Amino acid sequence: MCVTDTSATQARRGKDIQGIPWERLNITREKYRQTRIEQYKNYENVPSSGEVVDKKHPGSMLEGFTQTQISTLAVKNNLLVAGGFQGEVTCKVVASLVGHLDYSFATAWHPNGHILATCNQDKTCRVWDTRYLASPVAVLKGNLGAIRSIRFSSDGKFMAVAEPADFVHIYNTTLDYKKRQEIDFFGEISWISLSPDDESLFEELVKEKCGQEGQNKVNYVLNSLELESQLGLVL
Repeated sequence: MCVTDTSATQARRGKDIQGIPWERLNITREKYRQTRIEQYKNYENVPSSGEVVDKKHPGSMLEGFTQTQISTLAVKNNLLVAGGFQGEVTCKVVASLVGHLDYSFATAWHPNGHILATCNQDKTCRVWDTRYLASPVAVLKGNLGAIRSIRFSSDGKFMAVAEPADFVHIYNTTLDYKKRQEIDFFGEISWISLSPDDESLFEELVKEKCGQEGQNKVNYVLNSLELESQLGLVL
């Protein structure tokens, strides 16, 4: 079955974003989505971490450095010393971020240098203001599994969050992360990235196709989405 690319214009008119001809299949898109959500298994190191995300748990130690190429690090008690390639030596107090319940996957800094986002196997992305670390600014939950990837737009207005499969969420940071656009498709997600002009979101998907002998074949596909026109984000 040949699946062609879907343009932004076609997507706005209702064509499936991945070009899947659902009308020719023996299952509807809604039914397949429901099945994926019910059957997807989120890998957890801490049992049921994704179900008890409000429970208090010692977090990880995180601190940011800007404009420094770090060549060496040393930690003692709550102090961290970093040495740079140009002779810089910086000493910072290490802060504990308390809230996540499981292993962490990724972090991302907002362009303003004060906001930090962290993602975890407990199915949440937590947004922190480093000037006040007692509690996160926002706790954003996924649908299927662990949040694996985070990217801020260059102007800081949007934050893209990817789950391990099927969902990418775009949050409006200017509205306290309460406004979001959900990109709903099918496939395992390797990574996401925003273009330098913030016009496009790129995601690498791992699509599984069944071969003639019933074996799964993996095909890597790079999708590009027009953020403003296709997703209708609020600027």
